[in-house]
Amino acid sequence: MLTETAVSAILQASITGAGLVLAVYALMTPILDNILDVRGKLLRGKQEEFDRLRSELLYEDSNRKIKKLEAVHEEIKVLRAFPKYLGWGILIVFLLYFVSIMYSSTWFTGQRGNLSELILAISFTSANIGFLLVGGYNIGEVIRAMRERWKSLEKAKKEAEKTTQDELLKVKEELEALKRRNINPT
Repeated sequence: MLTETAVSAILQASITGAGLVLAVYALMTPILDNILDVRGKLLRGKQEEFDRLRSELLYEDSNRKIKKLEAVHEEIKVLRAFPKYLGWGILIVFLLYFVSIMYSSTWFTGQRGNLSELILAISFTSANIGFLLVGGYNIGEVIRAMRERWKSLEKAKKEAEKTTQDELLKVKEELEALKRRNINPT
């Protein structure tokens, strides 16, 4: 039998958990374009790999190439365009927290029983496990999107570094040429 303190703590944790689920969803919305860009790039990469393997298909090693083609095809099939956990996953976790909140509330109104406590415990535990999974997937998506953005920034940085290096060398060469001719550029 649960005590009033335990149920009160579960109620507070459930309300906080439901708020966190909504907060996670709200935080994901602004970077969803980045996540979808990364997923699109991954899909395009797999398609290009498939096309490259298909074009390399030779008669003497066709069985090996066909197996590789089938493997890439399977990888394309399992790619998800929209992360399901952002839809159904978050909704289910939120609803589990809501059920936990409702059964906590009925406990305080005196309508408690063994079934209510069992439903309360199961829904709260399931919601916490679901929140852990959804949070983990969210972190994974954010990391992938951040890495992809970091790669593009790193590439732009290297290009800018090379361009400025080349320009700096040109300027130094021009100054040297002016010095050799005894012309003061300033």
